[in-house]
Order: sequence, then C-alpha cells, then structure tokens
Amino acid sequence: MKERHAYALYPPMERGMLLRNPDLASTLRDLARHGINGFYRGEIAAAVAAAIKKRDGLITRQDLATHRSQWVDPIGFAYRDLVVYELPPPTAGLVAASFALRLEAGQEFRAARDASYALRDRHITDPDFTVAPFEVFLDPTHEPAGQVDATPRAGDTIYLCAADDMGNVVSLIQSVAYDFGSGIVAEGTGMLLQNRGAYFKLDPAHVNRLEPKKRTMHTLIPAMAARDGRPWASFGTMGGERQPQLQVQVLRNLVNEGLDPAEAVARPRKAILVDGETLAVEADYPGAAEMARSDRRVRLMPAKHNSFGHAHAIVIDGPRAWRAGADPRSDGSVEYVS
Repeated sequence: MKERHAYALYPPMERGMLLRNPDLASTLRDLARHGINGFYRGEIAAAVAAAIKKRDGLITRQDLATHRSQWVDPIGFAYRDLVVYELPPPTAGLVAASFALRLEAGQEFRAARDASYALRDRHITDPDFTVAPFEVFLDPTHEPAGQVDATPRAGDTIYLCAADDMGNVVSLIQSVAYDFGSGIVAEGTGMLLQNRGAYFKLDPAHVNRLEPKKRTMHTLIPAMAARDGRPWASFGTMGGERQPQLQVQVLRNLVNEGLDPAEAVARPRKAILVDGETLAVEADYPGAAEMARSDRRVRLMPAKHNSFGHAHAIVIDGPRAWRAGADPRSDGSVEYVS
C-alpha cells in the first residue's frame, strides 16, 4: 500500500511478527464513550474527512454528520417448508432469492445465475432513487433482458452468525470492499476506509449510476431461515459478487441435502466468475475433472480454495440446542460460551 499511514500500520508481515494498532484501540474507546454521534460528528469524523480531502475526495464532514443507518424489513420467500430471509436493496439479497428459486425450479446453474444477475443489473440500486420490482426476482419463470455487468472484485469481508438461549439470532456481514478497502487510513484512527463506491456505474443510463446522496448496490447478504415462525438457521458467506451463488449452495446443502452445518459449509462449491463465462470449480467437486475436460470455460481450482467463500452456519434445533459449522476454507471457528 502506498498510503503512508496504511503502510505504517500494515507493513509486509513475516511469521511471528505482532501487529499492533493502538490508534484503533483509541478509536474504539472513543466510540464507547461518545457513541455513534461522536463517531460521525466528532474528532473521528474530522480525521476521516481530512484524509479524504487530502486526496481530492468528495466526502465532507457534513456528509458524515448526516449519515443515518436504517432498520429495514427483510425479504421473505418460501423455500420448501421454510421462509428464507434476505436483505432488500441496495444489497443483492434479491439476487440470492432469485438464484435459489430458479435452481429449485430446475434451471441449470449457469442459466439461473445469468438470469438472476441480469435482474440485479437492471433493477438494484438505492431504493430511495429507484424501487426494485421484487416480484420479478421471486418469479423463476421471468426472463430478463440485457447483459450481466462486470462488478468489482471484493476482498476484505467477514461473515459471522450467533444464537443464544434467549432466542436471539444474528446473521452479520462486515466489509471494507476491496483488499484493505481504499488503502487509506485516517490519521490517528487506525481505521481503514472502505471503497464500496467502486460499485457505482458512470453510465448515466444505468440504474446504479453515481448520484449525490445515493447508496450503491452492494453484495453483503447475510441470511436467515425460519420454520413454523421460529428461527431455524442463520448462514452466509463472504465472496464479493459471487455471494449469491455461494450462499445458495450452502442453503441447498442444509435443506435439500439435509446436511449438518459443518458438512454444508465444507462441501465443494463452484461459481461463475465476474467475466460471466468462466465456471470455477473446486477440484473435489463431484465430476469436476470431467467438467473441465468437456468445457473450455471450466477452470479447476484447488480444493477448499479461498475464492469460494468463507461460509458459516448455525441450525437452531430448540431453545438450547444448536448445531454449527465453520468453513474450513477460513480461519473461523465455532465457539460455545456458557
């Protein structure tokens, strides 16, 4: 990384080196003392705005001060005997819903992916600007027109899920978008700034075109499923624009195949890459070698490869009965805290 503060914080690491970030510890203490108002309107906001201005960026202290997070209702759709919940736009939750329903209707993997992603590129953006027609995503017979756009790669994302004996269930994704986000650390904060705005389009005719005060379409799609009105599973994965493909494979492993969560997240996966043509397949995926021999668009990848996501899942069997699985592709783990 070329940015001075980022390079000082994240130098080339060698085995045994200890990474310290005292500025981030100070930022977290400030957040604990002053809450979200201090973060978006206090000294931290001033440091962020200064770092952006120094690089001729457009985000100001006023922009940060007017930020408001939103509580939204999830999208629920029937999947066998479950209701699966995804986040609405501007996330790609509807894309995962469309992909799941198309596979369930018997569509081939590539066709289901192409149709779902074409709908994404035609409809999904900030709902304050354009409201996506949910019904076309939830109708597996709908045939969208148009090509699938290439979206930026993503790299620094984590997924986690949790459940407790009070019935609370969490499905959460955090991301700074690219590897190390923007590569900019606001001086004195120890905090990398994200670059999710790279998902905007500069085509003035595109639904997700860059506009003031607008939130871009993005790929973060934590998911849950309920049975008989009660939480049954919490699941998700990192993986950038491939998230809908990867997440739905975990869902199908849990529901269609009846696998335990640990098995469901570990099973080999495949995904069509951002070019829209290449089908990447883990080497231990059933029939992978034959797929590669018969189709030049298929790329064999090592088993348990990082590019197929870090999926985790919890299945809730009862008030104090849980099963969980952490993806062996990641350094994640399952923890029980009593």
